Amino acid sequence: AGSGVEATILAVHARFERVYGPESLEMIRSMDLGSLRSLRSDAQRLEAFHHDTWRGSSLQLQVAAVSETELITAAPPSPAMSVRRADRLHLSCDFNLREGIASGFRIDKIEELAEEARKGGFDEEGEDDEEE
Repeated sequence: AGSGVEATILAVHARFERVYGPESLEMIRSMDLGSLRSLRSDAQRLEAFHHDTWRGSSLQLQVAAVSETELITAAPPSPAMSVRRADRLHLSCDFNLREGIASGFRIDKIEELAEEARKGGFDEEGEDDEEE
């Protein structure tokens, strides 16, 4: 038998925070036209581009996400428990300069930043009124 808990997702929001990883992409960010011309004479930078073109590397993304979920137990019925969470998702995929993103994204880590639970849910309008 199941756990007897019904979960309803009330809201989910996510925001991109950061992308990093391949050395060639980090170099492109700081390049101007002059440094692009001198690429052939810089063995270290040329090797990074060669590596990311033919062998590839890992592209890393960080996304901040918040959610609110309502939990209701089936037996015996009880008041809803609402849970709010804030997490940072660490994602990765294979990357190369020929194809760009070369695989699906994988979740490497979920970093819990904050969690708040409240019986009866979150009363948006009345939360601050109770303290006055």
